[in-house]
Amino acid sequence: MSIWLVMRTAEGGERLFPIKKRVVVGRDPRCQVRIALPSVCEQHCAIELIEGTINLTDLESENGTYHNGRRVQSAELADADMLTIGPVTFEVRVTEDEPDLRTLKPVKEVLKSPEINIVPRQASEKQSKQ
Repeated sequence: MSIWLVMRTAEGGERLFPIKKRVVVGRDPRCQVRIALPSVCEQHCAIELIEGTINLTDLESENGTYHNGRRVQSAELADADMLTIGPVTFEVRVTEDEPDLRTLKPVKEVLKSPEINIVPRQASEKQSKQ
């Protein structure tokens, strides 16, 4: 079994983050999935694989962790669930095999860096109206 967080970009690309045993998502450079935005706590949430179950735990974040649009302290994740942390939404993808990375759409160079630099939706909407 292969478990991935999939982040979609505004340009239609995808970026995959593998979930192995335990992954911490947050702003801290030591996090396995880093979202360098002020609305994301240093250690925002954790995703842990325990005996075939994918567990999500909010790590007392200020702005909350959202599972399928609902703020949660903890939840069990499944394929196609949506996980929102700050302005970033991931889709949970569970497959029997490793994904074919050659079939993914290209992602902008800025998103290939270790940090994820996201422009908040309000700012990008204002820019597109100008």
